[in-house]
Amino acid sequence: MPHKPEFVLEVGCGNGSALQAVQSIWKEAKCIGLEPVTTAVSAAQKNGIEVYQGIIGGELPEEVTKHKYDVIYSIHVIEHTQNPVEFLNNIKPLLKPSGYVIITCPNSLTPNLEIMRTDHNFSMTPYHLKEIARKAEFTPLRNTLCPGGGEDLDYEYNQPLVCLNKPSSIESKPKNLPSYLSDLARANLFDARKKYFENFDNLDSEIQKRME
Repeated sequence: MPHKPEFVLEVGCGNGSALQAVQSIWKEAKCIGLEPVTTAVSAAQKNGIEVYQGIIGGELPEEVTKHKYDVIYSIHVIEHTQNPVEFLNNIKPLLKPSGYVIITCPNSLTPNLEIMRTDHNFSMTPYHLKEIARKAEFTPLRNTLCPGGGEDLDYEYNQPLVCLNKPSSIESKPKNLPSYLSDLARANLFDARKKYFENFDNLDSEIQKRME
């Protein structure tokens, strides 16, 4: 990032704990949170964190919309949405022309607890997350695996994607699909996911057997 941000927005900030950490790093920035859950908003405000109630795609508080943001980030939100491209499209008007969007979500290349969660509407490989960003006219800059997320059991399975607020150039688009999307790799991933469900289904009886 070429300069320190002036305005930062976290979308789906919960009780504001991550926002508080970001504020401690960018001390001179105005860091604001947006959260739909009333109890989480109240908890954040009680701790003096600037969080407002609202949801991307709905009517937003004036305290949020009166700024244009250098950075907008969301942690484990996009996989819960009904339409990830629309979610990013609705973020775009809040960004400065040179702003950045940072999205963190589970990486579906390794079967993990995310496929057990009924409120996850999408399960994305790094390629698919980038394509979603491109469809929303962002330029993906970098994505990698990272430790992060809300559950101690699956930290290593998360991926962040950093995007610039401008459409992808033809040169930046991949010419070939990554090897993990080959027919064989997709079949192997499907089998691994199926095995994960089977193992989870047998977990209670296996624990009982070992205890005996």
